[in-house]
Amino acid sequence: MGALLCLSASVVEACSMSSVVAVSSPSTAYLLARATSDTVPTGPGDVKYVLAPGHFGPAGNRPIYGLRLNVERIVGAARATIPSGTSRVIVVPWDYDAACRPVPYTRSARWISTELRGVVRGELRDRRHWVNGEPTLDVFSPTTEVYAPDHAPVYAYGRAVPADSTLTLAEMLDVADLLPTTVGMAGDMRAALRPFVTWARANPVVAARHPAREIVRTLGYQLQARQTAAIRHPASGTWRFVLQFDDRAPLTVYGRTWLAPSSGQYVAPRLPRPDPFDMPPYDRYSLYMSVSADTAGLLSSCEARGMDPERESYFTVHARPADSTSRAREYLGDIELSAFSRVFTADRAVHVVDSASFENYAARAGRKAPSEELITGRVTIAANGTARLAQSDVLGDGRRIRITGERVSPVVVTCGH
Repeated sequence: MGALLCLSASVVEACSMSSVVAVSSPSTAYLLARATSDTVPTGPGDVKYVLAPGHFGPAGNRPIYGLRLNVERIVGAARATIPSGTSRVIVVPWDYDAACRPVPYTRSARWISTELRGVVRGELRDRRHWVNGEPTLDVFSPTTEVYAPDHAPVYAYGRAVPADSTLTLAEMLDVADLLPTTVGMAGDMRAALRPFVTWARANPVVAARHPAREIVRTLGYQLQARQTAAIRHPASGTWRFVLQFDDRAPLTVYGRTWLAPSSGQYVAPRLPRPDPFDMPPYDRYSLYMSVSADTAGLLSSCEARGMDPERESYFTVHARPADSTSRAREYLGDIELSAFSRVFTADRAVHVVDSASFENYAARAGRKAPSEELITGRVTIAANGTARLAQSDVLGDGRRIRITGERVSPVVVTCGH
């Protein structure tokens, strides 16, 4: 057995494993298989794990074992690396901690019943970590990486899926063999998606079953996110904003938007579409924005200084103009008052109007108010490129707040672009 490689545990951000994987890595293989009762010492291979509490048992360092499977069919990106005619493989279960980092699996190495015939998803190890020449795969979430609807209930979002609404094992393999890879998705995403989308179009009934429908939805969102990342909204840039309320002196902050929107929204609910290529553009975008008392305090790039949620806010603006002439375009748009409360941190009155403004927004959103009421400002962009914001709202106690803004520079925050 190879040397044990482990990392000390630390406090990190929590996560959860998804039961639906829509994108495969180059090392991913899907196995139609049945378990044997043979367990084999495998060592960790090149898996770097931590010693921390997991989800399936207590924390503990222990020898790493795998389970031998009898294989009927193999699909996935790693299939080309596995010798033709392979009928036996070894799968190594791993637990995971609150940050989804691998930890040793402390339950029995016979983690799959010999009665179970299903599809197992795993990551193929480098050949030097195969055990006695047998293809050896790591499985990083044992409860979600085995698909066997005939053996046990299948769950989606915490609810059992009816048996007649799930893919058969053969259908699951067909879908898995068409999934895009991380490499393909990082390049020409549409080309990477094309085989799966072609299948989904040709098989709409099957594509509506679990987990194909969740895969369709996930890939659609990923494509939409890529398209959103390519958006360069004309309101982006560095702005000066002035807030006026009560009889106080005006307060000024500066905001610098990210290069691309952080997210998008539809104004009206859209029915789910069965085709990731059939996602319409968003109706409005949220521009993440660094805020400061002066331009010197604004981010220029995420790499230069890490993101700080306590010094950032949002600028929401519609994708298409509400009004347009030869001299200017007017968009529905406004900024969150957190842009001011996160700069004037000691000014309690600013925090009060920030909270009241958010309550107004929540109430309007709750009654599904039209965009003209939900978005309290207008962004005017002149033909010469100058941009201004005029925003006003009446709080629950009758006080009126006004925000004016002017773009002072086209400089944006660059993050991975």
